[in-house]
Amino acid sequence: MTIIALEALTFGLNRLADAARSRSEELILLTRDRSVYAYELSRQGDVKVVDVDTFDPAALKKAIVHLAGARGLINSTDTWSVLSLDLFDHFGFPGQPADSIRLVRDKFSLRNVLHDNGLSSARAVRIDPRATIGHEVVYPVIVKDLAGTGSQNVWLARNAAELDDVLGQARNANLRGGALTMEPYFAGTLFSVEALTWEGETKVLAVSSRIMSHEPDFREEAVSLPVHLPPELHESVSGWIDLVLRTVGYTRGFSHTEFMFTKNGFEVIEINPRLGGGQIGEALCDIYGKNVYEAFIDMALGQRPQLLDEKLNSRKGVAMSLVYAQSKGYYDDVTGTHALQAYPGDPVLFPTAARGKLIDSLADQRACVGFLMASGQTSEIALQNVLAAQNRLQVRVSPERI
Repeated sequence: MTIIALEALTFGLNRLADAARSRSEELILLTRDRSVYAYELSRQGDVKVVDVDTFDPAALKKAIVHLAGARGLINSTDTWSVLSLDLFDHFGFPGQPADSIRLVRDKFSLRNVLHDNGLSSARAVRIDPRATIGHEVVYPVIVKDLAGTGSQNVWLARNAAELDDVLGQARNANLRGGALTMEPYFAGTLFSVEALTWEGETKVLAVSSRIMSHEPDFREEAVSLPVHLPPELHESVSGWIDLVLRTVGYTRGFSHTEFMFTKNGFEVIEINPRLGGGQIGEALCDIYGKNVYEAFIDMALGQRPQLLDEKLNSRKGVAMSLVYAQSKGYYDDVTGTHALQAYPGDPVLFPTAARGKLIDSLADQRACVGFLMASGQTSEIALQNVLAAQNRLQVRVSPERI
């Protein structure tokens, strides 16, 4: 029998295929660009790939009809999360709660629902970058794409002149949501919580720390997990995320919620209806010695995920740093990888960019060419290990097309 993956995160395809086999299922990937999965596909011969325009609902339905024994569909990305809802409904596949998916992918509506339920201290304002803002603005503010992802199209405006500049940039940007949302700037420490929810029951898998770039950019630099919080604080975070997910109607699926510790309590930054990106899935598998991707297969089959009932014992800490180009141009390679074996934590570089990729922005994850992973006895030690090893790496970029 067959489980379909409508695209996937850049990494984790091997784990997903292993999970499918463990449930006597075959995994078939539908993709518009198999080069995105070059690293994974070069190491896995059991994933069948079907090339199709995954932005074309009619083409997707036609492709699925021709797949014998299709029993379920997995969508693990932000980009295709809303599109997948029609496929769940059309084919009768077990799926995620449609209203909730649409809500969390609309950052304006999400902020206001949280505020109206006492879970955020501020409301958001929806704005058209081509229109004049017709109300008083209390600075600083964050302006972002209504349905953005990958830290793209997020701007800080500290005064009216900067806001005018931001709106000018937005007018020339490819906005996934077609509009912008503006909300107050929250001062705090950024974390994320990885959770699994089934029929309204939520289990926290890990809390991760986050290192961000200097303002005004909001570029993720490094992540480490699991953060071992004091017991009372861990209980507080667990109870809070359970309430947040119930409030937005998220009753089924993995979730990756970015949030801040502020002086006035927790503030949601965004809720992603998926497992965390980059190497977070791999990190969870390594930390707990379990293939957490099996939960994707269980849920695609309409079954309670076994992971929800398993005791998770942390064996180590894991950290990843995002390796960025330092200048615009055409990506060549990363030097210094030969020295990684000398560092503690067994650092490994996982490439995300093909040679010749055009690096045309340094402000967000479009400039990322790979993830460097390392482990340690705790997440803090793992973070120090990965940052030390990254110092040996240099990204080479050519001004000329390679």
